[in-house]
Parts: sequence; structure tokens; C-alpha cells
Amino acid sequence: MLTIGKLASLLGITPKTLRHYETLGIVAPASVGDHNGYRYYSTAQFERLERVVAWRRFGVPLNEIATLVQAGGLADAEAERQLLAEQRQRLLDDIAAQQWRLAALDNWLTRPATPLGIELVELAPFSVTGLACRLGQEDTDIPALWQRFIPREHELTVAGAPDASYGVCFRDAEQQDGYLAGLATAADAPLPAGMQRLTIDGGPYVRALHHGPVDNLPGSFRRALEAIEARGNLRLRPGCDFERYDARFVGPSSPDSVIELYLPVALA
Repeated sequence: MLTIGKLASLLGITPKTLRHYETLGIVAPASVGDHNGYRYYSTAQFERLERVVAWRRFGVPLNEIATLVQAGGLADAEAERQLLAEQRQRLLDDIAAQQWRLAALDNWLTRPATPLGIELVELAPFSVTGLACRLGQEDTDIPALWQRFIPREHELTVAGAPDASYGVCFRDAEQQDGYLAGLATAADAPLPAGMQRLTIDGGPYVRALHHGPVDNLPGSFRRALEAIEARGNLRLRPGCDFERYDARFVGPSSPDSVIELYLPVALA
């Protein structure tokens, strides 16, 4: 028989943890001293606790272990396999989430200090046709929108630069904000099923150059807005602001990508 202190030492845990397992019904001592209250454990309980401690080190929640043990799961190989398979999937999900956070952090750290290259330009009106979604919805996914649109680009007859595409932020008739991924087309070009056409007003725009991954676009928009405010003689006017992607865009995660940003302005 093993004392609680000896068993805890062998398992790499504390006597307090063993007492906690006892209160949860995971394992009880084989015997308790009548006079000293010492807890003693058998070798069979040692093997049982080895498995429990291993599961905890895998990250299996203690309440799930207690439920399995109380249901006799320690003698059910399939129940144990299911418990560990579910924990394995949780770990994979956690790894994916951490990898996303790491990529986002890397993008943030590699934000270039390159000036936006802001300038005032005059644009003629033009039309953009493509797929749209509403912003601010739980299922809003702009990257997925582009993935749906790109395979359908061939359905459009392009007007203007053949290698340019547009991401347009707009407000619809219901005053809801939306985003359209598309190409410049003639205003009277055929409209493919499920697509939408927007007219980009002509007039003055502030054009800024964003350098780096698309995840950092909001920061460049903010800097462009700050530059407009700093000019003093410009103000934003109603209209669509948009992104223009051309041959300088080499991928959504590339630090070498260049994207043109356009914000409609007027003289203050």
C-alpha cells in the first residue's frame, strides 16, 4: 500500500490534488487509518490515477474525466478513445486559432513605415460589377467573397485596365453598409446572375498607397483620414471609398503587396 504522500510524489502531483480527485469521485483511498486518518492506495489505484493524470496533462477537462470515471469508463476502451479524440480535436482547434493570432501578430509587427504616398486625383465616373455582401453581419467574410468572385471574373467584359480589380465600400438603398468585390465594366454591360453593379462618382479623390498584407488595411485608411484632416482644405464627401488591386498586389498576406486606396473628397 502507498501513502498519499508517496503516491502523489510518484505521480508528480500534490496530496491536495489527490484529495480533490477524491471529492470529485474519481478515486478514493483503498483504506484510511482508524487512528491517524492517513490515506492508503493500492497498486491498482496507482495505475488508475496514472491514466487520469496523463489525461489531465493532455488538457482533458476534469469534469469530463469525473463523468467518465463515474460511468465506469476506465474499463471501457471505446469511451476512453472517444474522450481523448475529442480532446485531440480541441487541441487542433486551439493550434489553428493560435496560428491565426501569430500570423496577425507578424503582420502587425511587419507593418511598413512607408509613407502612404497620399495625393489628390480627379477621377471620371465608372462602373464596377461583382459580388456584394453586407458589412457588420455575423457571417460577413470579405476574403470568402473574393474567393467566390474570382472564379466568375470571366463572366464580365472588363472596361479599363485588364489587370485591375476593385473592393468597394458602399451604402445601399436601405442605408446599410456593404462591400463589393468586382471589376470595372461598362454601365450597360450584361449583368451576370447574382451580381451587382455600382456607379463610382467622378470627382476629386484622395489616393493613398497601402503597403503590406490586407489585414493592415484599416490602419492605412485611418492614416489617410488623418492626412485629409491635416490638410485643412479638404473634407470627405458622400460616395464610395474603394480599394484598387493591380499587378502590384502579389497576395493578401504578402508584405510586398501594394494596394491603392481612394476616398472621395471635396474642398472644405
